[in-house]
Amino acid sequence: MMRRFWITMLVGVITQTAFADDYFLQRNQNRMVERKVDFHESEWTLPEVPSTNQSDWFDVYVSSGFRGAPQILLSSITTAEDGSIRYLLNSRSAAGYDNITAEAMLCVNETSTFSSDGAKLKVFGFADTVNHRWIQPRKSDWRVLGGVHNGRDPIRNALFQAFCLDTNNGNDDNLRARVKDLSKTQYLYDDR
Repeated sequence: MMRRFWITMLVGVITQTAFADDYFLQRNQNRMVERKVDFHESEWTLPEVPSTNQSDWFDVYVSSGFRGAPQILLSSITTAEDGSIRYLLNSRSAAGYDNITAEAMLCVNETSTFSSDGAKLKVFGFADTVNHRWIQPRKSDWRVLGGVHNGRDPIRNALFQAFCLDTNNGNDDNLRARVKDLSKTQYLYDDR
C-alpha cells in the first residue's frame, strides 16, 4: 500500500514538473518573440535657431515642485514621415538660462517601435543662441525614454503624456492642442 502511494506521488510530481516546464518555456518563448518593425528615420533639416523671445513658445507644465521653466515652440511640433514627433524644446533653468534642443519622440504602438520597452527619444541638435547655429551631438542615437512614469526625465515625461498617451492625435494641430490641454489639466489638478 505504501509502495503504491509513493509511486503515485512520484508520477504526479514528474507529470506536474513536465507541464510546468512546458508552460514556462511557452511563456518565455512568447516574451522572446519580438515584432521587428522596419524603421527608417526621416531626415530633418533643422530650422534656424529660434529667438527665445518668439511669441510661439509655450510653457510646459511638469509639476508643482519642478524648479525649471521648460517651453516648447508650438509651431515646431510636426509629425515626420517615420512617425516620430519633431519639436524644439527650451529646457529653461530656474535661473532663466536657455537650453534649446531639436528633438524627436517616437511613441510606442503596434506599428512603430524598436521594441516594447517604451518611447524613444533622440536629440538632433543643441542651439547656440549666441552664434545662431545648431551643434550636432556627439552621440545622437535613439534612447529609451522609459514609459509613462519616468522620474529621471520629468520634462520628456510631460511631453510623452501629451504626445503618446492619446494614440489618435491625428495631425500636428491636435498635438499642439494636447500640449496646451495637458498643461491646463495639470495646473487644475495641482490646485486641488
